[in-house]
Amino acid sequence: MNGFADNLRDEVLEAFNRLARGDFSFRAQGLIAVPLARACQGLTGAMQTVKEASDQISSGAVQVSESSSSLPMARRNRPRLSRKFRHRWLK
Repeated sequence: MNGFADNLRDEVLEAFNRLARGDFSFRAQGLIAVPLARACQGLTGAMQTVKEASDQISSGAVQVSESSSSLPMARRNRPRLSRKFRHRWLK
């Protein structure tokens, strides 16, 4: 029985060490194989969601940057408003 417990302990420790290193690609054997495969699938899905969200944030940041860099040009190129109209416009 001690050999079985030692083997299970070693397998669980190895699995968690690999997960800690970000390695979700390994396959465990024995008693922990199915639960560990489910955990790896869940972690892989979560990481994919995080990656997609970060890609969207990055894309949005680029769009904001491009839009904001064009604002000074738009301000210089807009028609001048009369003082009276500008006063009403800014209220």
